[in-house]
Order: sequence, then structure tokens, then C-alpha cells
Amino acid sequence: MRILFPILFLLILAGPAAGGELRDEVRALFEARRAIEMESHRARVAILEAADRCIRGAEDFRAYRACEREEAAAREAHREDLKPKLEALRTRWEALRERLQAGRTPGD
Repeated sequence: MRILFPILFLLILAGPAAGGELRDEVRALFEARRAIEMESHRARVAILEAADRCIRGAEDFRAYRACEREEAAAREAHREDLKPKLEALRTRWEALRERLQAGRTPGD
């Protein structure tokens, strides 16, 4: 949901006269974000499935707690893997937003 607002902002800022290049760039950024989210979703599902298998096999509370720790570690590792991808995408969004704002005049 957080990515929707920057997309809408850029499209509004670009206005109806925005060139095809701009729309292509916004679309490319959207596609990149969607790809990251799809990859992230698959990874989160895999983490949950692995945790489910581990918990089902746990014979006592100690084993169960080990499963919980493994799941937490996997989620944290996943978040750390996502950080550089999301930061790179955020940088691209900000650069595009700045270019759009620089091309606008106060009367626009």
C-alpha cells in the first residue's frame, strides 16, 4: 500500500501531458516493486511452511522454541535481504520525483 501513494503522486504531478518516456519510467518502477513484492511473498510463504514442518516435528517445548527461533531468524534474514533492493528502488523513485518537481513551475 505504501508504494501506491508515490505512484499516484508521480502520475498526478506528471499530469495528462506527461510524455511516454515518463509513463514508461513510472511503469518500470511499478513493475520493479511488484517483482520485489512477489519474490518477498514467496519467501515469506516458504519461511512459514518451513516453520510449520518444524513445529509439527517438535516433540517437546524446547524443540518448539527452537523452531520459533529459526523462524524469527529466517524472517530477519529475509528483511535484511530486501533492504538493499527496496533502498535502490526508493532512490529511483526519489530521483524521478525530483526530476518531475524541477520541471514544474509554481503556476502549473
